Amino acid sequence: MTYPANTTLITLSRPLKLNGEDIETIQMREPTVFDKLLFEKNKGAALEKEVAMIAGLCSLNPGDLHQLPAYDYDQLTEAFNDFLLPPAERSNLSS
Repeated sequence: MTYPANTTLITLSRPLKLNGEDIETIQMREPTVFDKLLFEKNKGAALEKEVAMIAGLCSLNPGDLHQLPAYDYDQLTEAFNDFLLPPAERSNLSS
């Protein structure tokens, strides 16, 4: 099995314009221990570190998430937290 093995697709409440394109969904991969290590090594406040980690899991830059409505960012954090559960207890978001 190749890690991370799972991803989830988050549908945004409204399109996000990135590089001139309207993005309606964001795919997040399952975090690894290395992602958690990077989180600990990053400088900044806790929320800045969290945004950087979540952006990385979504193959985005932290600045890409700055214009997201708070609701959509909360969806990303919920997806991240879902990945921290044992696979049998995860919602159907993860595949």
